[in-house]
Amino acid sequence: MVLIPTGLIALALLGLFGALARRLSARERSLREARDHAEAATQAAALVSAITGAANAAMTTQEMVYLSLRPLCRATGIGVAVAMFGDEVGMHYIHATADAGAVGDALRALDDSAWLRGIPRAKHPLWLEFSDTSSAHAGAEWCIRASAAGLAGALGIPILVDGEALASCVLLYDTSYRHRKEAFATIVKAGSEALAAEIGNVLLRERANLELTQARRLAEESNSAKTEFLAHISHELRTPLNGVIGAARLMRGEFSRVEQRKFLRIIEESGSHLLALINEILDVGKIESGELTFVEEDVDVVAIVDQSLQSLKSLADSKGVRLVHLADPAMTRMYRADATRVTQIVTNLVGNALKFTDIGKIVVRTREHPNSTRRAARLEFAIEDSGRGISHESLERIFERYVQAKPEDRRRPEGVGLGLHISRLLIDRMGGSIAAESPNPNNAYDTPGARFVFNIVVPRSSHPSPYAPISGGHLRRVWVVDEDAELGEHIARLIESWGTQAAHYTRFPERPADPPDIVLRNAALDAPAWVACASAYTEPVARSDIYRHLAPIAVEEDDEHPENTPIRRILAENAARRRRVLLVEDNPVNQLILGKFLELMDFTFEARENGREAVDYFNDPARTTLPDCVLMDSNMPIMSGPEATQRLRALGVTVPIIAVTADAMADEVQRCLDAGMDDFISKPVDLNHLAVVLLRKLFADKRP
Repeated sequence: MVLIPTGLIALALLGLFGALARRLSARERSLREARDHAEAATQAAALVSAITGAANAAMTTQEMVYLSLRPLCRATGIGVAVAMFGDEVGMHYIHATADAGAVGDALRALDDSAWLRGIPRAKHPLWLEFSDTSSAHAGAEWCIRASAAGLAGALGIPILVDGEALASCVLLYDTSYRHRKEAFATIVKAGSEALAAEIGNVLLRERANLELTQARRLAEESNSAKTEFLAHISHELRTPLNGVIGAARLMRGEFSRVEQRKFLRIIEESGSHLLALINEILDVGKIESGELTFVEEDVDVVAIVDQSLQSLKSLADSKGVRLVHLADPAMTRMYRADATRVTQIVTNLVGNALKFTDIGKIVVRTREHPNSTRRAARLEFAIEDSGRGISHESLERIFERYVQAKPEDRRRPEGVGLGLHISRLLIDRMGGSIAAESPNPNNAYDTPGARFVFNIVVPRSSHPSPYAPISGGHLRRVWVVDEDAELGEHIARLIESWGTQAAHYTRFPERPADPPDIVLRNAALDAPAWVACASAYTEPVARSDIYRHLAPIAVEEDDEHPENTPIRRILAENAARRRRVLLVEDNPVNQLILGKFLELMDFTFEARENGREAVDYFNDPARTTLPDCVLMDSNMPIMSGPEATQRLRALGVTVPIIAVTADAMADEVQRCLDAGMDDFISKPVDLNHLAVVLLRKLFADKRP
C-alpha cells in the first residue's frame, strides 16, 4: 500500500477544483456571450423594424433620423443620443440620465468639438472611452463635462448613403461597454445599415416630393403668368386697334386736310404698334420651335446699332432722353451676321431701357471681346440707362416669358413682356449670353439705373471697314466740341483712328492763333464768330455721320442718285412697256391696298378672288393676252394659293408666281415654294419690299 502525503492530495484537489472552476467559468462566459449575441440579434431586429417604421412615418430625412434616436437608445440601453446633419448639429434626445442639466452642458460643449466634426469623414463607428488617457480627445472640455455628468464614453456612427456621409449619430453611455463591444457592434452595425438604407429611401421620396412641389409651383406660376399675359395682351392689342378703328371712323366725317392727315398718322402708327406686338408673339413660337432661320451676310455691326438708335430717336426725344453709342474705334472690319436679328436685339434692349428712363441718357457700348479668335469674333454690347432701376426680385425673372419689371411708381410699362425673352433666345441661338444688373434701383439719376450686357459669336468677314483713312490733303486737324466729355473724347479718338489729328473741348475756347481745319460741334452748341469751317452733328451720333462730315465723297448711292430706288427703277422699266399683273386675293381690303401699290408703280392688273378663278383665268381660250406675273394670296377659300400654283404649273404656266402670305412660319413658306411659287412676301406688305421682289422676278434685277 502506497501512502500519499496529505499535502499532495490537497494540491491535487485544488488543481482539480481550479480546472473545474475554469471550465465552468469559460462555459458560463460562453453562455453569457451566446445570450448576449442572441439578445443583440433580437435587439438589432427590433431596431431595424423600428427604423423602418420611422422611415415610413417621416416626411424628411432629418425627421426620420430624429425618430430613429429613441429606438437606437432602447436597443443599446443608452440614454443619450445626438443627430448631426453635415456640419450642423440637428437634434438631441435624452431618454434617461441622472443629471439632465449636466448632460445638457456636455451636449453644448459637444456641438463645438473636433471629435464630432470628424465623424462624417470616418468610414466606421468611432468609440471613445473618457477614462482612456491615451485618446487625444479624452481630455477635451466636452469629455470632462460628460464625465462629470456620469457618462463613461461615446460612440459616433457615420450614416453613409452611396458612400457619402449624409448624417451622423452619437450615442453617450453611462457604463463601460468594453466587455460587450462585440455583441454591441452587432446592434450598431444593423442600426447604421438600416439607417443608411432607409435614409436613402426617404431622401428619394423627399426629393420626389420637392420636385413635385416645385413643378406644381412652376405650373401655377406659369398659369398665373399666362392669365396675366392674356389679360395684358388683350389690353395692348385693343389700344392700337382703338386708334386704327377710331381714326378711320373719324376720317368719314367733315374734317380739314390737316386733321385728316393727323388721323392717317394715328392709323399708321397704331398699325405699326399692332404689327410689332403680333411679331413678338410669333417670334417666340418660331424660335422655340426651331423654325426661325438666320441669314448670315457681311454687315457693319456699328452701323446696325447706329440705325437701331436712330429708329428710337423720336421716342427718346419725346421723353427728353439722350441716346449715345460709343463703339470701339478698333472695330474696323465687317462681320458675318444676321442684321435683322442683331437689330431686333438692340432695339428690344434700348426700347426696354427707354420705358424706364425719364431723364438723363442711355449709352450703348460696343466692342470686340478679348476672347475673340482669328476666325470668329465675340462681340459685346452693353446698354446702360439712368432710369429708375430694376428691383432684385425682377432681375431674377426678367428674361422669362410674359414677365415685366415692376417699376417702383407702379406705372405699367407698354408691351407684353416678350422683348427680353425673345432677345435672350436670339442671343442663345447666336452662341452668346446676356445678363442684367441694377446697382441702384430707384436711383436719383446719379448712377446707371440698369445695365444689360450681352455678347454674340459671329464669323469674321473678309471685307474691310467701309471707312477709308481720311488723312492728308487740306484736312490736318479737327476739333470736337461737346459738353458730354465721354462722347466728345470718343469722337476725337474715332477721328484719330482714321489718321487725322483731333482734340476735344467741352466748350469753345478763345480764338486760337492756329485754328483747326474743321470744327465738329454738337448741334446743341452755337459756334462763335471766329469758327470759319464748322459742321454740326445731332444725337444719336452715328459713325457714318462723323465720317460724312469729314469725307464728303462718302455718300450713299441712293442719296446721290434717287433714280436708283427700286420704285423708280420699276417706273423706268414700265415706261417702255407696262407690265401686267394678275392679283389673286380674297380679302377686299388687301385687294384694294395691293392694287394701289401696283398702280403707284405703273402696273396694269386684274383681280381674282380665289385660286380656282386664277386657274380659270389662264384656261380661258378667248383670252389673247396673259399677265407677266401673278401676285397670289396663299390662304384663300375654295382653292388655296399653293394648290392653284400646282395646277397652273401642270398647265404649263411659267410666269413668276409670288406668294403673299400672312403666315411667315418656315413650313408655310416652304409649302408655297414646294408648290412651284417663285418667291413670297409677308403681310402687311411693304411697298419697297414688293418693288424689290418684282424687280428681281420681272426684270432680272440682281441689285439689293
